[in-house]
Amino acid sequence: MRISLDSGSCASRNPLYLNQKMQKGTSVAVAFNMSILIIDGYKSMLRVIQYLSKQNGFADLGAVSDEVFGLRRLPKKEYDLLISDWNM
Repeated sequence: MRISLDSGSCASRNPLYLNQKMQKGTSVAVAFNMSILIIDGYKSMLRVIQYLSKQNGFADLGAVSDEVFGLRRLPKKEYDLLISDWNM
């Protein structure tokens, strides 16, 4: 694993990247400082996703258990990633 600063389009907004070498020779860029909104109707699943996200280095997390409240949050902050229940 190597950590590098990249000059690509995402790196201009998210300066910290982790490039991990995959089995087939490809690499995956992960920006740990991206803001994430998690929406899930099951509060237990919401807590699990939050916990796993924090354990993997993501700190800027928002979480709601209702899709209406989730949609109301979207215009208030610019999120880089939205994780949602399949049924929502």
